[in-house]
Amino acid sequence: MTMRRDDLLSMTLQDLEGYSNRGTVKRAQKELEKLRAELAAGETLLSEDDAGNLAAQWPDGVITQLGVKEAFPHGRCSCPSTTTCRHLITLVLAYQEIRAKDAETPVPVAWNPGDISDELMATAYAPAQIRKAKKWFQEGVLAELALSEKPLAIIETIGVAVRFLAPGDPRYVQSDGDEELTAVAAIIAILAFRRLPQGQTAGYVSTCPPPPAEPEALRSVGGLFVRLLQGGLSQLEPGMRDKLRRAARRMQAHDWLWPASHCERLVEQIDRYHRRDGSFSPSQAIRHMGEFLCRQRALASPTLPAPEVVIRGGGPKRVRERTGKSRYIGLGCRMREEHGGVFAEVFLQSVDTGGLVILEKRQKTSKAEDAPHSYYQITQRMYVLQHSIQDYGKGQVLTSGAKLSLDNRMTFGRQTAVNPQSYQWSTLRQNLLMEDFDELRRRLATRLAGPFRSLKANENFYAIKVSGVANPRFDAASQCVKADLVDAKGASIALAFPYSTRGAGGAEVLLQLLRMHGSHINYVAGSVTEHTHGLMIEPISVVYSVSQQAMMLQPYVDASLPGIPAAHTLPAENRLALEQSTLSRLLEELDQLLCDLLITGIRQAAPNAQSRWRELTQQCEAIGLHRLNRILSAAIDWRDDAAAINPPALLNLLVYLRLSK
Repeated sequence: MTMRRDDLLSMTLQDLEGYSNRGTVKRAQKELEKLRAELAAGETLLSEDDAGNLAAQWPDGVITQLGVKEAFPHGRCSCPSTTTCRHLITLVLAYQEIRAKDAETPVPVAWNPGDISDELMATAYAPAQIRKAKKWFQEGVLAELALSEKPLAIIETIGVAVRFLAPGDPRYVQSDGDEELTAVAAIIAILAFRRLPQGQTAGYVSTCPPPPAEPEALRSVGGLFVRLLQGGLSQLEPGMRDKLRRAARRMQAHDWLWPASHCERLVEQIDRYHRRDGSFSPSQAIRHMGEFLCRQRALASPTLPAPEVVIRGGGPKRVRERTGKSRYIGLGCRMREEHGGVFAEVFLQSVDTGGLVILEKRQKTSKAEDAPHSYYQITQRMYVLQHSIQDYGKGQVLTSGAKLSLDNRMTFGRQTAVNPQSYQWSTLRQNLLMEDFDELRRRLATRLAGPFRSLKANENFYAIKVSGVANPRFDAASQCVKADLVDAKGASIALAFPYSTRGAGGAEVLLQLLRMHGSHINYVAGSVTEHTHGLMIEPISVVYSVSQQAMMLQPYVDASLPGIPAAHTLPAENRLALEQSTLSRLLEELDQLLCDLLITGIRQAAPNAQSRWRELTQQCEAIGLHRLNRILSAAIDWRDDAAAINPPALLNLLVYLRLSK
């Protein structure tokens, strides 16, 4: 009996697609079925010698050979193809079929690439690649690691995600980089996996040097926030914008990237206000101030649950900068109501790099509306470069000259086209697509919460492969459309889509899809969070099949199901949104009040702002929020002639509000 080729047996259809494409793999499957039907009893497609070398001669005269020591992509084929051809893929599928009949398919288990020896690594990679990887590793890298049947390493500092496909075999790796970068990133990943603590299945590994000294600019920013709130945007203190911009540049120079990014975003909001730009959002400005302070205080702590470079940003940067033409796949659109407007976020993945980027658009809403317009109606008038927000969410974007901020916010250039996509999401890059819910759970367990995580994390956004849907329902208590999504192994993740007046149509068609066509759902994309009983995803897109054609529902911005007639609405008694909890309403009112004060300034605050502040203080005391009550009472002492500000307490309030979200 020849030696079993576990490397070939571990190849999944998705792995094979990564070496070629989906169409080639499907063609190989069909040809194998046809050949199997034509074979006489006892005939086989493959020949295997005593040494374990494989060979096949196909009906079209093509001969394919795979040596016992050759990785499958390096097999030899007499066909004219210059890439991994269908004959090689057919050979692998045929080999898997034969071994499955002999009950020799290995049981998949989680494994650690760190167990790959230096000697084995030297047989798979060139000496120059190993030297370069070790040099980069010593200079400093940040890697997010996850053990599984197909271990994953996301090398943050070079912007590459590496997936190991065959247990213990360094030849089988795929990434979202070119061949040379894939090899270097794989070696770095092996070195990083060796440092993952024993018994830990996921986590961060950092070799970045100790943090640089805290820049003076970082310590001065809190004072600038206080002065900004004191004077307000309507009477902006001369030079305030430039002081924030200079502070951001100094922090960037000292490698404090995420605090610098928050300052840059605050400057953007100041500029939008003075341009009378409809995308101005005071709540975003308040959020960035609070998150900056959260990071600053966390970095001053002697103990951190993750490498400080995750919170600070920075480290050696070798992120590939692409110029010229690039392509992005739309993953859906999410809507949020904010201070005086509606805020849209479109999530897209770069086909070239695998990076997840966000396109933003904000539109003011009128308080004089007899009935609030739905998200669907609003997005019909919400355009970026002559393309609607809906189209970006469900299409593929071809662009040239796009700009990308540090926190992955995208600004497209004038040469941008939006075309339909076929929703073949099995080809999405590995850092985004998740087929194993248990692996997703392990990965999220090591991530930091809210204001402390990497800004490149994009709010834990994933596209998950769905094998089944259970218990679809509308939960009146939480005012959410809910269901349980099941993966191929039977693990489940909760789905929860919030019902709102503006998004009522989308909630209704989502419930219809879950109840009547759940077996046709293939993928769900959205933000994944941890809750009491496990993981929960808030969907911003659902990909499903109708008559073997893939369709997408964007529940925030769609009012009907493409390809499916309307057949269900929520019961009238359930469509009445419940009132917010006292705590949620209080925090929202406080955020709203701070937004108003940011515009007018505390010094010029109207008398009703003073009374609202006192009312909120009394409500805090009444419901037992004693700490928030003390912060509010200390932050501003309202007097008849002027308001006395306590800067430390005011900054504490910004931190409290950000953590409460």
